[in-house]
Amino acid sequence: MDFRPQTIRRHWAIALVLAAFFALGIAYDVATPLFEKPDEIWHYPYVKYLADGQGLPVQDLARAQPLMKQESTQPPLYYATAALATFWIEDDDWQDLVWLNPFWGYDALGTVNDNKNRVFHTNAERFSYAGAVLAIRTARLVSVIWGGITVLATYLIALELFPAGRSFAAGAAALVAFNPEFIFIGSAVSNDSTVSALCTLALWLMLRLVRRGVSIRRLVWLGLIVGSALITKVSALALVPVAVVAIAIAAWSNREVPGTFGRDLSKFLLKKCRLGQILKCRAPDGWTFLRGCIIIFGVVAIVAGWWYTLNWQLHGDPLGLRIHQEIVGPGRPRLTLAELIHELSQMELSFWAAFGWGNVHAPPWIYTVLRVAVRLGALGLLIMAIGELNKAKLERPTRLGLALLLLWGLLVFAALLRWLQWIFAPSGRHLFPAISSIIILLLLGLLQLVPGRLRGKALALLAGAMFVFASICPFAYIAPAYARPSLLSEAAIEAIPHRLGVVFEGKMKLLGYNVQVCKSAGEQVANVPLAHLQPASCDLPLATCLLHPGDSLALTIYWQSLAKMNQDYTVFVHLLDENDLILAQRNTFPGLGSFPTTLWQVGDAIADTYTLALPETTYAPSSAQLEVGLFDFATGERLLVHGPRGEPVGDNVRFQEIEVLPRSETGLPNPIHINFEGRVALVGYDMDRRKAWPGEAIHLTLYWQGLAEMKDDYTIFVHLLREGHQIWAGADRQPQGGTAPTSTWSAGRVVVDKYELVIEPDAPPDVYEVEVGLYLAETGERLDILDQEGRLMGNRILLSKVRVK
Repeated sequence: MDFRPQTIRRHWAIALVLAAFFALGIAYDVATPLFEKPDEIWHYPYVKYLADGQGLPVQDLARAQPLMKQESTQPPLYYATAALATFWIEDDDWQDLVWLNPFWGYDALGTVNDNKNRVFHTNAERFSYAGAVLAIRTARLVSVIWGGITVLATYLIALELFPAGRSFAAGAAALVAFNPEFIFIGSAVSNDSTVSALCTLALWLMLRLVRRGVSIRRLVWLGLIVGSALITKVSALALVPVAVVAIAIAAWSNREVPGTFGRDLSKFLLKKCRLGQILKCRAPDGWTFLRGCIIIFGVVAIVAGWWYTLNWQLHGDPLGLRIHQEIVGPGRPRLTLAELIHELSQMELSFWAAFGWGNVHAPPWIYTVLRVAVRLGALGLLIMAIGELNKAKLERPTRLGLALLLLWGLLVFAALLRWLQWIFAPSGRHLFPAISSIIILLLLGLLQLVPGRLRGKALALLAGAMFVFASICPFAYIAPAYARPSLLSEAAIEAIPHRLGVVFEGKMKLLGYNVQVCKSAGEQVANVPLAHLQPASCDLPLATCLLHPGDSLALTIYWQSLAKMNQDYTVFVHLLDENDLILAQRNTFPGLGSFPTTLWQVGDAIADTYTLALPETTYAPSSAQLEVGLFDFATGERLLVHGPRGEPVGDNVRFQEIEVLPRSETGLPNPIHINFEGRVALVGYDMDRRKAWPGEAIHLTLYWQGLAEMKDDYTIFVHLLREGHQIWAGADRQPQGGTAPTSTWSAGRVVVDKYELVIEPDAPPDVYEVEVGLYLAETGERLDILDQEGRLMGNRILLSKVRVK
C-alpha cells in the first residue's frame, strides 16, 4: 500500500479512522492526569534515564533504579523512541509531580478503594505545558503514534484476508481504533502500545507469506519486525512459534517469489559462495522451510540477540524474569479455579474500558452489552467454522490466514494465563498484542448473524457506536474521576441538614453532616453508585440508625477551611461501639484523595462522602456512634477540637447514634459463613465480654458446621493477638477438647465448641484481635478461607476486637 493521492482516495475510510484515532488519543491524554495510567509512574523514569544519556538501567537488585521498579528490566525499544522525542525537554522537575496518595490501594480482592487518584495533582499539570509535564505528554503522544500503526496494520491484515473487502477492513480497524481501553493504554507512557503495533505488523507480514509466497524481502522484513518486538517486551516471544507455522504453511504451498532484493542478493551469493544455491534454487518444501527459518531468525538474532545475551550474562536468565520477580516480590501462593474465572471476567471488562489503574469504569449496562456482543461473535464464528467444514466458501489462503489469527490469539491468551498464576494482573491490555486477531474474528462472527444485504449497515452501526462510546469516555468517566469536589455555595452551606459547627485548631471547620445511606438487612447495594440509593430513615435529625453486620452507610461531612494550611491533614472516620472498639473506619485526604489540605484556600467548603462497611463478623448487638477528626499525616498528631461556643471537645467529635443488630437467619449468635476449603464452615460465634483486665478470662463459643466428610482431624487455633502476631491468650486443640474430631463430622452437622481465653497478667492495655482457623497438626498446613465465589481470602478469620484495660 502506497500513499499516493489516488491510493488515499481509494482507502479514504482508513484515513478517516486514523484521523479520529489520533484525535481521540490526544483527548484521552489530556483528560487523564499524569501517572494515572497503569505503571506509568515507573515507565517514565526509564524514558528519562535514556533521554539523559545514562545508557540502559542497571538490572541488579542491589543497584536497581528504585524509581523504575520492575520496569527497569524491560527491553528498551519503546523507551528509546520516547527518549528521542523528549531528550530536548528540560524535565528535571518530574519528581515534583510524583506526590503519591498514601490512601490509594487495593484490598484483598484486588478492588481499588474510593481514592481514584494514585498521585495528587496540582495546577502545574494544566495547559500550557512545560518542563516534565510537556515531556510526559510528548512521551504519551509517541505511544499514540504506535497505536495508530496497530490500527493501520489491522486494516492491512483484513485486506490480506479479504482483498476485495475494504469496508470490512475499515470496520475492523475502526473497532480497534475506537476501543476506549486501547486508546487509553495507547496514550500512556508504556511499552504496551509499541509491542501491540509490532506484533500486529508481524502478523500482517506472516499473512503475506501465506498468501503471496516466500521471498527473501518478506523474510527479512518479518525478521526485523519480530526482532524489534522482542526488544520491546518479552511477551512478544509468542510470535516465534507463529512465525514458524507461517513459514511452514508458505513452504508447504511451495511458493517462492524472490523480490528485487532477493534477486540481487541471490546473484551476489551465487558468485561468492554455495549458500547462494540454497537461497536461489526451487527446493523441496523442507528446504524452503529451513532457509526461511534461517533467514528470519538470523535477522531476529541480529536485532534482538544482544538483549537476551546481556540478560544471560548478568543474571543467568536470558529472559530477565528472575530479576523482574525479585524486584516485584513473591507471587501469589496459588490460583484457584474460582479466582481464575473471576479474573477472566475482570480481564474481559478491562479489555474494553477500565481506566486509571483499573478503578474507573463505565456504567454496568455498557459492559453487559459488550459481553453479549462478544458471545454473539463467538457463536457466529463457530457457525462459520462449521459451515466451512461442510462446504468451503473461503479461499484457502484466507482460511489459513484466519487459522494463524486464531493461533496467535490463543498463544497470547495462554501466556496471560501463565502470568496470572504468578501475579494478580487481570488486565485486558495484556491481550492487545492480539487485538487485531480478536477484533477481526469477533467481527466476522457477528456478521455471520446478520443477513448479507444488511452487513454493510451493521458494520457502520458497530463502528459508529464504538466511536460514540470512545468519544464520551474521557469527558463522562475519566476526567470526573480525578476532578476536585465542587466548592459549596453560600446557599448550599445554609442547607446543610445536621449542623455541628466544631473547629479544628482554627484551621478547619466541620459544618455538619448527613447519613445519606443506611442499608437495612437484605438490601442489595453491590456495584450501585451511592447517588442511585435512596436515603433511609436515619437522615432524620438525632434518629437512631439501625445496621446489621455486612451493611454499610455513607456519611457526608461538610468541611470548610478557616486558614491557609501548610500540612496535609488526614480525615479519619470511625464507627465506634460502646467499648470504643472500631467497627468500621476510613482514613483519607479530603475529596477522597483529590483535595489535600495544602491546596485549600481560606473559605473553601466541600461536601465529602465516606462509605463505611461493617464486616460480616461484627459483633452484635452493640451500640455505636460516629467519630470524626483530623490528624497530620506526617506526624500522626491529631488536631484538637472546640465546640461551637469555643469549649474544648478533645481530639475528635462524636455524633449520630447507631444500633448494630444481629442477623437472625440461622438462630445462632452472630451468624456468619466462613468457608474453610469446602470442608468446614464457621457459622456463628459468641463472647461473654469484649473488654477485660489482664489475668481475666474471655469465654468464646464457636459454632462449626461440616460441609463434607473429612478423613483428617484438624486442629482449631484461637488466639488473642496484639500488634500482628503477639499471642497473649489462646488455645490450639481439636473441637470440644478432642471429643469431637473433624473426621467424625458429617455434612450439615453443627458442632458447638467453647474456649476460655485467659489473658496474660502482663498484657499491656490495647485493642486485641481474635483470630480463628484450622490446620493439620502433622504438617502445620492451614486450611484456606474461600469467599462465596471460591476465591482465596487468607487462612484465618478475625472476629470481634477485644479491649484489654
